[in-house]
Amino acid sequence: MDVRLFFIVLISIAYGVGPGIAAAALMCVSLASSYLASGMDLASLFYWYENWLPFLLYLALGGIVGYVHTKQVEDNEFLRSRYDRLRDRLTYVEDLYHDSLRVKDTYRSELVQSKNGFGKIYEVVQRLSVFEPREIYLQSVPVVEDVLNCDSVAIFSVDEKSPDFARLQVCSQTVRSVTPTTYDLAKYPQVTDALATDDVWFNSTFDDTLPDYIAGVRDHGKLRTLITLRNVSFEQMNGYYMNLIRIMSRLMENFLVKAWEYESFQAHNAYLDDTVIMRTESINERLAYCRAMQEGHFGTYRLLCIHTHGETVRELDQALRPYVRTSDYLGLGADGNLYLLALQVDESSENSLLKRFRGLGWDCEVVRDDREAL
Repeated sequence: MDVRLFFIVLISIAYGVGPGIAAAALMCVSLASSYLASGMDLASLFYWYENWLPFLLYLALGGIVGYVHTKQVEDNEFLRSRYDRLRDRLTYVEDLYHDSLRVKDTYRSELVQSKNGFGKIYEVVQRLSVFEPREIYLQSVPVVEDVLNCDSVAIFSVDEKSPDFARLQVCSQTVRSVTPTTYDLAKYPQVTDALATDDVWFNSTFDDTLPDYIAGVRDHGKLRTLITLRNVSFEQMNGYYMNLIRIMSRLMENFLVKAWEYESFQAHNAYLDDTVIMRTESINERLAYCRAMQEGHFGTYRLLCIHTHGETVRELDQALRPYVRTSDYLGLGADGNLYLLALQVDESSENSLLKRFRGLGWDCEVVRDDREAL
């Protein structure tokens, strides 16, 4: 048995490719010394190729065995790190759930006992204890109307990619005709300055183009949602009412932040291959939300069918991504066509929606009966 081979294999298995090569080189020196000690000169050692074979064998064995060991170690480390990431994600989702329960219990114990009738806020906590931002928007309007005694509430979302624009999500039926679908916040620095200090903005100049109160909801310092109130009475223009609005916005913020985090975590399950196109089951969930929104008179929507002609998901994404608003949903139907859920679109504005996509060369129409459209 060649002791040198055994030594190279032992070192390669124990320490990997680097030490294995080093051990092979050391054994090559040992073998050369053995040849020279037996009377062979250097010329003979390097002239006959038969003398090279042991050296090549040592180096190849050290490299191959060392590589196999190193590869196994790296594969084990990769699997271990992947397991740790999955475990951390599971722990994170569980923490979100338990945090929501703790917050609910905290507000129940503190607010139900308030002497000024803040027991209504417990109802807010109960109704907002969901993990879908759009469901929180939908549930917020009636409870905000009740707690703040105002029937003119609107909620806007501010997208991270276009923070200068606030798009209408839901609103009270009484202000649907006077509430714009989009606010260009860059035109209202007085509002953004007040919200930047985490304050509630009050329309002290009685500007008819703006609501009476605007409160912001932030996600890690970034403005993500606006809560607006119109037609408030003179008795509601005071510090007490402003503090009540601030409490409501903080309650909504607490649940919305967790819902956004959960939605971000689940995004890969809702969309196809990192595109803006949703899976069929996901777009159906959004359609059910839109129906509930319209039936509750909190907003309107239109379902647009865009006929496809064999394009791939990637091709459809590249063609339509620039023309889909951040407040809308685009999904793949069971029939292979695309369906666009356009929020806050009604009979007066659906023609402009059709014109936008038909002008791009797409064959599309508004789906009138969407109960079984997808």
